[in-house]
Amino acid sequence: MRMIGIGAAGLRGQQLALETLGHNVANVSTPGFKSDKVDFAEAFQASLAGATTVNGAPIGAPSVGPGSGVMISGMSNNFQQGILVPSDSPWDLGIDGEGFFQVEMPNGTMAYTRAGSFELDGEGTLVDPQGNKVVVNNPQNWDQIGTAENIGVTANGTITGSVSGTDQTFGTIQLVKFTQPQGLTKIGGNLYLESANSGTPQIGDAQTENYGTIRSKMLEQSNVDIASTMTDLIQAQRAYEMNSKVIQAGDEMWSIANTLRR
Repeated sequence: MRMIGIGAAGLRGQQLALETLGHNVANVSTPGFKSDKVDFAEAFQASLAGATTVNGAPIGAPSVGPGSGVMISGMSNNFQQGILVPSDSPWDLGIDGEGFFQVEMPNGTMAYTRAGSFELDGEGTLVDPQGNKVVVNNPQNWDQIGTAENIGVTANGTITGSVSGTDQTFGTIQLVKFTQPQGLTKIGGNLYLESANSGTPQIGDAQTENYGTIRSKMLEQSNVDIASTMTDLIQAQRAYEMNSKVIQAGDEMWSIANTLRR
């Protein structure tokens, strides 16, 4: 990863990289967390390729030339699957594959998540840790879900259990997938929104190829690689320090020049 920038723009880039890597490290134990990555591009090449801004500032011929260093070109999500670990709760669900769970936020907006740490709230609604409603297709016998025993979720998302010794089916948790998941908009809480870059969610059976299968009593762990992330963090910190010294040296040179003019 090339992470050296020049001057104030490079300093801003390294600061964002430090914040992003620090956020990844802080969530190394958060179930379902997907790490973020700051993407860098060589400033001069970006200008030749037709980019009009770098780090939010306009690219101009007088200020950008060969040797201008690298600057931020964007942010990307890493959707590599984390490991699945056993859990005691039947509502802890892991996805083995590329799919996402669907949850409905209080304002009616549909969001998507890989973090399957769900539970029944006081009203018997299946929710995520933020209280968003997990989408269950074709709900049936749901008024009995609170008293059901031997709750389980099959690989294709069917919710099963028994009430008074009678087996029941309560509905289906349907997975969706995206043609470009890296284009999803991250909004916090392990939630994502669709965007023009991600495309619309595709619906299919949970066991269909690439949708993945649901693993009951399993939780997907964070996909942060702590070893490589710490290495990148040290590299970004050193690059930040180098940029700070470049700015300091420039200020000192201007100070000397101003003194000579007098």
